[in-house]
Amino acid sequence: MEIDDCLEGLSFVVSGIFANVTRDKVEEIIRSKGGRLVGSVSGKTSYLVMGFKLEDGREPHQGRKNQEATKRGVPILDEEGFEKLL
Repeated sequence: MEIDDCLEGLSFVVSGIFANVTRDKVEEIIRSKGGRLVGSVSGKTSYLVMGFKLEDGREPHQGRKNQEATKRGVPILDEEGFEKLL
């Protein structure tokens, strides 16, 4: 596997507002490295990538996607965790 396709075979849900990058950029990075974007958390989701707050200003743990990921045991990455994954 090359570094450019380091997310090949993984599916991601992206939610919230990020401190150092736009949500669109996070999604672009995922696609460019072979990852797949999905809209909602399921048992097949590899990671939930969460910003530091939700679009409506709530804390990330208050969101439906975060709660669903927690319930299903899907790993939740913050911005720093996402960068380390890359």
